[in-house]
Amino acid sequence: MAAFVAIKTARDTVFFGQGDLRQLPLVYLLIAGVAIPAAMMHLGAMRRWGVRRVRSGTFVAMALLFLGLAPFVGLEHRTAAVVLFAVVPAAFAAVFASGWLLAGDLFEGAGPETVRWLYSRIGVGSVLGGVIGGTFASVLATVVEPSFLVAAGGLMILAAAGVVSRAHRWHPVQSSVPPGTDLSEEDPVGDVIQGEERVSSLGLLRNPYVQGVVAISASGALAALYIDFQFYAAVTLSGSADARFFANFHLMLNLASLALLLFVAPRVQRRHGLGGALLVLPLSLLAGMGVTALGGLVFSRSMLKVTEAGMKASIHRFSWEQVFLPLGGGRREAAKVLADGLAARIAEVIGALVLVLWLSLGAGLDSGLNFSWISWVIGGTIVLWIALTRSLARNSGAQGDEVEYMLPIPDS
Repeated sequence: MAAFVAIKTARDTVFFGQGDLRQLPLVYLLIAGVAIPAAMMHLGAMRRWGVRRVRSGTFVAMALLFLGLAPFVGLEHRTAAVVLFAVVPAAFAAVFASGWLLAGDLFEGAGPETVRWLYSRIGVGSVLGGVIGGTFASVLATVVEPSFLVAAGGLMILAAAGVVSRAHRWHPVQSSVPPGTDLSEEDPVGDVIQGEERVSSLGLLRNPYVQGVVAISASGALAALYIDFQFYAAVTLSGSADARFFANFHLMLNLASLALLLFVAPRVQRRHGLGGALLVLPLSLLAGMGVTALGGLVFSRSMLKVTEAGMKASIHRFSWEQVFLPLGGGRREAAKVLADGLAARIAEVIGALVLVLWLSLGAGLDSGLNFSWISWVIGGTIVLWIALTRSLARNSGAQGDEVEYMLPIPDS
């Protein structure tokens, strides 16, 4: 997380410090163009080399990627700024997914109370990393070049790779395949290997529980895309897009997220269950839409982004990662890639294409931030997101007891 904040600060500084906001929807398309093949390659790599090898390799590969990009990051390198903007989401999607799935691997078979406690502590560690990264970037923002922050982030990821490798050695994988099972035949559909276990990755889409998770991920990603676009438009048009602003923004965001994780998140999940905790982010965003509806103010657009990013980094993230735990084995990794690696990116492609069409029809970005139609889209998507989450929670009992205890919905 510290690496993410440092690198993202550098990314936003070089892109919006020199860029045309009109390029942002096109870059969103480029992000999806990078992320979707990357997710498919991730599935294929897990099938061929196994989940654990790919997990370790992902951290090392991403570290080397950013160390290689660092010398080319600067206000004078426009192409490098665009590439970095597109690569960061795809790269850290793989890194974060691998890290959280490592937790699921290590805590396999733990009880719900233990899982809730452990995941909340991991969430606190993640947000503390964001605070450290934000402080690091804020202190150095006016002293060093953005390329230094990218290189430092690459070294942080490399250090995390060592922790992942150490965790794998401490906790050897336990095979769930009976002795004597023939694993020599190739699966034409494609599968994922977890130790010695094979599961069909695409076949998971026939599971109603996985379908619900995929749909929630897609709707959440679409809402986040439009909130993100409005935020960057507000910041760019206000003239605040510099390294110090982005560093301080991420620092304050992670401090707020830390407070939510320590004092709010455990109580919410303990009282309302995982299903209730998953509703906190979309309900908060829906409430925030009431503020943005009052006017196209820079402050209101920024506050919606703060709500979305702060809640996602605190209550939502540690709750969302627990949704994959009931699947177990290699299914967990495959479902994670399908939901957050493919479905979310496809939704973002659709959203970005709409933005490109809107701008191509002559929409002016200088005309008082007239994004009222985007607010309606965000509101409608959030309502769908809430409905899908409630449906998943209510119907999860049909998928078995393991899912049922993960997603309780209180009667009151």
